[in-house]
Amino acid sequence: MAFTYGFYSYDKNDSSSDAKLYDAEQISNLFDGLITEGVFEHFGNRFRVTGSSSPDIVNIDSGRAWFNHTWNYNDNMISFPALAPTDLSSQKRIDALVIDIDNNARHNELKWVEGTVTTGTPVKPTLINTEKHVQKALAYVTRSTSYYISNDMIENVVGTDETPFVAGVLKKDIVLSRVLTAGETSVTFTGVVVGPDTVVNIGTSDPNADYASFSVSGTTYTVTFDEMENDVTVYLIISEVR
Repeated sequence: MAFTYGFYSYDKNDSSSDAKLYDAEQISNLFDGLITEGVFEHFGNRFRVTGSSSPDIVNIDSGRAWFNHTWNYNDNMISFPALAPTDLSSQKRIDALVIDIDNNARHNELKWVEGTVTTGTPVKPTLINTEKHVQKALAYVTRSTSYYISNDMIENVVGTDETPFVAGVLKKDIVLSRVLTAGETSVTFTGVVVGPDTVVNIGTSDPNADYASFSVSGTTYTVTFDEMENDVTVYLIISEVR
């Protein structure tokens, strides 16, 4: 894709080829820069899957998710038909309940991915994960001959590495400040501990006060300037990225 931009109101008098029309992918790209993929932790009940007193049924609770540039929304608990149980008590199978996001078909849906029947230890089915078609697991259900699905047969995976919660790109900022007095050339921040998912930036109270170098030794951060004629406040801005 070439350089694109937006958004401007439509002008019926605009005869240019683009005419200020936008597609879903362009609008979705805005959200891709603000949040990460996943299920919204604090909206509804995070698509929680529970058992049912009805045969071959599970309950899927409310939730909202952002996957592969698309919204996915369940506004209330629904009863969802499960796949048929196995034929023999010695057989087991693990089925995956997924959000299926198919950009090629322009269609998303809740669906089952059936596992392989075995008399040994069952394994989870392989889910689709391509550029235009992905499946995100909400839960795995272990089936045998029983028609009834109880909670102990269900493994919810929302909130795990497999199907994480949505997070903002910048989780929080920590701002430390030191005053660099006139005539001094460096300022030091000590005891600074940052994690692997952080970025560190330098700011000053004087936009014309550009620092010359920045060095790190353990938990000590040193910012060096050319000699300053006036006092200036130096900020160490630690942003945690998720």
